[in-house]
Amino acid sequence: MKEFNSSTIGGRLTIHGEYNSTLDIESFSRMIKDPSYCYKFYWLEALVVLISQGIAESTFDEVIDEMIVNAWYSVREFHIHLSGIQSGEIRDGLERAVLTLAEVSALPANASTAEIKFRQEQSSPPVGSIFPVFCRKSIYPI
Repeated sequence: MKEFNSSTIGGRLTIHGEYNSTLDIESFSRMIKDPSYCYKFYWLEALVVLISQGIAESTFDEVIDEMIVNAWYSVREFHIHLSGIQSGEIRDGLERAVLTLAEVSALPANASTAEIKFRQEQSSPPVGSIFPVFCRKSIYPI
């Protein structure tokens, strides 16, 4: 699979401080309604965490790294498959990223957020780069 480099499209998420109530709640609720793709919930949680830390601008890789941290315990401790298994292979890119980082880092299921983030920074190539292009692009317009 060809690697995707989000920096080639200038992929930055910018959060402006002013309140703007133009969110289409109906469309947003339809997006979240179908739980068959669990990455949506980890994506939303990652955005909430980043915003709560006062981060106003973020790259897609930073959002994906936060998603990996948020999914870590569920995948590692409870062996939850985020989108199931097809032909013996894990379908979900987020789950694969968590398992890949676990393999290369030997971190336990109960590793701290700081430990996971440190290992993500140390991994080469970045663990989040195993996300398929369509997963990474699905985050972009939001």
